Amino acid sequence: LAAALPGLPWPRIGEFARALGRQGNVTAIEQAGALAAALQMADPAAQWPAIWACFFTQTDTPRAASRLVPKALDDAEPAWRPFCAEVQDALLAIRAGQERWQILATGGQHLRLAVRLAQDWRAAKAQAGVIDYDDMIRAAARLLAAPGAADWVRFKLDSRIDHVLVDEAQDTNLVQWEVIRALVEEFFAGLGQRDTFRSLFVVGDFKQSIFSFQGADPQVYADQKDVFVELCEADPVRWKEPVLTTNFRSAPAILAVVDAVIAGVGGGPFGPDPVPPHVARAGTAAGAVTLW
Repeated sequence: LAAALPGLPWPRIGEFARALGRQGNVTAIEQAGALAAALQMADPAAQWPAIWACFFTQTDTPRAASRLVPKALDDAEPAWRPFCAEVQDALLAIRAGQERWQILATGGQHLRLAVRLAQDWRAAKAQAGVIDYDDMIRAAARLLAAPGAADWVRFKLDSRIDHVLVDEAQDTNLVQWEVIRALVEEFFAGLGQRDTFRSLFVVGDFKQSIFSFQGADPQVYADQKDVFVELCEADPVRWKEPVLTTNFRSAPAILAVVDAVIAGVGGGPFGPDPVPPHVARAGTAAGAVTLW
């Protein structure tokens, strides 16, 4: 407010107040007094609601030009109504800025609370001598990727793992993918201890990625596919990517709405590749969709 309010056309607002004061209209005289009072305020925190109330109602809607500028004054000086509209636009811009600052302040409060909770959570785990699910994932990633003992650990694991299945892959975060990659890289390098067939099987639907709070991201899912395509050297014998369009869960009406929504928003949010249409399993029961 201290930075924004001086940018208002205060001298012109003062002229407007004096012009209103010369009217015989009681409402105009009261408004002139309110404008004059706002002009005299030195504290931005007090001046802001005062000047806002001069141009906006209690429900924060713009006061009508006919209420701000009496007909007699408008007939004599028609520039005042456009001027009032300009002031209202300027006040709305300041208000929008204040709302952004409020969002920032609220976000800061949440962030400080989150930091404190995270610190307390780490302290509580240390005191109890326990780890949580995320700690296990990060520890596994460090164990499999850090220089030194990691090579020995991966060598020992390589002798025991033939196949890796990643289910709900769209909700697998980047650290989890690092664990997966460390476990299966030898599958692609051809440097494993055994000559048996080994595989990585990944199933997921990027449109259903909902665990962003755990770090899941459809872009990570797409990027990891590119990583493994490169490891396979895009060999069609080694790399297979079946597209599963048949849906065994939803009714045709629901799938039609999903396709319509995707067609409406465009493919952009879902990545560069077009989204294939959904096909209901034969014999699926009828369904209905209600839009609220």
